[in-house]
Amino acid sequence: MRFLLINSVFNKDKSLVSYNDLEKYIPSIHRSSKADIDNIKGFRIIKSHFVKKEYPKIVYLIRDGRDALVSYYFFQKDVYDFQGTFAEFYFHEGYGKIGSWDKHVKKALDYQINNPDNIIIIRYEDLINDTENTLINVLNFLGQKTTPKQLAWAIENSSFHKLQKMQSEEAIVIDDKNVNFFRKGRSNQWPSYFTEKMLLDFELKAGDILNQFKYSN
Repeated sequence: MRFLLINSVFNKDKSLVSYNDLEKYIPSIHRSSKADIDNIKGFRIIKSHFVKKEYPKIVYLIRDGRDALVSYYFFQKDVYDFQGTFAEFYFHEGYGKIGSWDKHVKKALDYQINNPDNIIIIRYEDLINDTENTLINVLNFLGQKTTPKQLAWAIENSSFHKLQKMQSEEAIVIDDKNVNFFRKGRSNQWPSYFTEKMLLDFELKAGDILNQFKYSN
């Protein structure tokens, strides 16, 4: 999403944007300093993992929580050297410290009820499978216009294949470790990792949200 927005809104000269350029265009409140963010003039987009009423508009990106957990498992292995299996990770007490997927999504849905014009909820799967229309919806929500030529270029140069190629040519370093950040990007990976016990546990917590966003069981 960050690459798509950068390449369609900010990157008018069509220069090559790498992972290490992200903070320059769309800074993260978790990585950039408040001073650096406050110095951005004019229209700006900021990355956050939170839903807060202080934000004037929110683009909320949701992914099937089961696939998100698989992705986070490999991130933990790369960055924090988690040595266990996926099952051990799923039931590991440290996993809960990041907050549960269902509670995070419910917070966004509650926010949407009270602030329907201030948030757009985008499924990651739609961003992958119908990139053009999904991106257009986001740009319209943000009040940003771009040309068809710029839009097509942005989509082409923000594809997962291109990002994987970029990663192979320029290492992505997080906390001083090389990270396979663009690992697969596919949806519906979770059946290869979830046991019946895990699936029942997850559905007990988040089955209503899975159904609401049409994530198959």
